[in-house]
Amino acid sequence: MEDKLSIYSSVPLPLLKKALFRGSIFAAIGAVLILYSGIFVPVKLLNSWGFLVVTLGILLIANGLIPYRRLTKLQLKPYEIIIDIHGFSFRSEGKQRFTVPRKIVKRCEYLLKSDQYGIAIWLDKSCTKKILVQDANFDMRKFQNKSSNYFSCDLFFPFFKEKDYQELLEAWSDVD
Repeated sequence: MEDKLSIYSSVPLPLLKKALFRGSIFAAIGAVLILYSGIFVPVKLLNSWGFLVVTLGILLIANGLIPYRRLTKLQLKPYEIIIDIHGFSFRSEGKQRFTVPRKIVKRCEYLLKSDQYGIAIWLDKSCTKKILVQDANFDMRKFQNKSSNYFSCDLFFPFFKEKDYQELLEAWSDVD
């Protein structure tokens, strides 16, 4: 095996289009709500309910477009898994987040669940080695809870293709 192998996440175009379509619908509903209330609702009613209507409209617009923004941001700065003989490191937004020693990985699978896909890792709880968190601002507990709640695994790395999973397995099988 080479010294280090890097694999990168990728967001497929159909998923981006779907997020944009959903987001556009929410944003349109929010914009129509604001415009309709501004044009047709009497001023007396807007005095008491206007703030709530505008806030609701803005929340609908933001709620619609934030998922699309996150996916496009992920395309510009993809997640990265750096694999070496000792384990692997996870990077997001260009920052090293944590390192997982190879010895504590019990099982590794590729998961596909509706629009979510990626690499799932189960850890050996009895092992004395632990995950090393390199970024003090990274909430490892939240990352693990999300993985456990949504995917029933210890660590889930989203948006990695099956080809990336195969590369990970090949890299580790070369070591074994």
